Amino acid sequence: MHYTQCILITILFLKTTTSSLLLWSSKNIETPALSEFTNADLRDLEIDTETQVVAFTSKSLDVAQQFNQILNKEFRAYILSPQILLDNSLELSGNEDLNAVLHDYLASNVTVALIVDNDKRLKRSSSSVELLETYQEPINGPIVYSAVLPADKTVEAIIYSSKPPLLKTNASTIILGATNRTNLDIRDSYTRLIANIPVENGKISLRFKFYWISSYWYINSVEVEFVDAQIKTYNLTMNQELTAPRRFSYHCGGSAVFTDVENSIELHLFDVQAQPDAHNHRFNDAYNCVPFTTVPILSGIFVTFILEIGLIVGLTAINSIKTMDKFDNHKTKQLTITVWE
Repeated sequence: MHYTQCILITILFLKTTTSSLLLWSSKNIETPALSEFTNADLRDLEIDTETQVVAFTSKSLDVAQQFNQILNKEFRAYILSPQILLDNSLELSGNEDLNAVLHDYLASNVTVALIVDNDKRLKRSSSSVELLETYQEPINGPIVYSAVLPADKTVEAIIYSSKPPLLKTNASTIILGATNRTNLDIRDSYTRLIANIPVENGKISLRFKFYWISSYWYINSVEVEFVDAQIKTYNLTMNQELTAPRRFSYHCGGSAVFTDVENSIELHLFDVQAQPDAHNHRFNDAYNCVPFTTVPILSGIFVTFILEIGLIVGLTAINSIKTMDKFDNHKTKQLTITVWE
């Protein structure tokens, strides 16, 4: 009864909005509270709940009430104004027998999503993508992407690049400037920093995931979303992880490169420094990527090894010298040396 009342109140409230997303699942649903809900969040929902998301679209909010009556799901959620585009959703006209439509999706391994859209926002043409950010030419200087923790404004996730990041594709090289909007998505196993960067004829979203394992954090991938005529999402990875203990930052000179080999996309960060739990807008002590055994150290060890070998050979040679003891026996005639003046 409590869930039914919540859904009814939600439906009445959503009548003032242009689009909304309602979810029904047998698994616990976690959605970002202070950031926009995107296609990436929908994919993460499938992974976190270990279910398959089946999407429906409708122009009527009355369908949501019928869904709530038919679906016997323990967990429910709603999202206002989701920023998602779905190509494989089933559009409902309102004349269907919803009991028959939803019969195959009552299983526990299915999450049902209903997108209610009053102004055909999800069906808009690719040329009507709205750009809320104003594009500015990137400056040749340090770039910082950061967002504070909603529950504690003194804690902040920060990524620093000494020069504007470069995003290389087959067709072009894009210089990424500062962002006008960042979000921080907090989950049990990871913290996600989302940076929306305006570019010419669209925008690019960078989603950095800081994973937590015991008392360490690491990052080895970034999700890049292009929003121009179409929305395209790519997952870029690194050969090695950027990692450091909790309350420590990671710093590395040179260039950190995230790549998507299949689609020939690269993201370059320069002299990168990162930390998901920085305090008071400052990095903590840094773990440096420079290994302990650098070339100068190896050269010094090699020279020392050669000198030690020479010292050992010299001591061995001195120790092998034998003095003449032929006349040291007192029973034989003693050696007599006559000195002539």
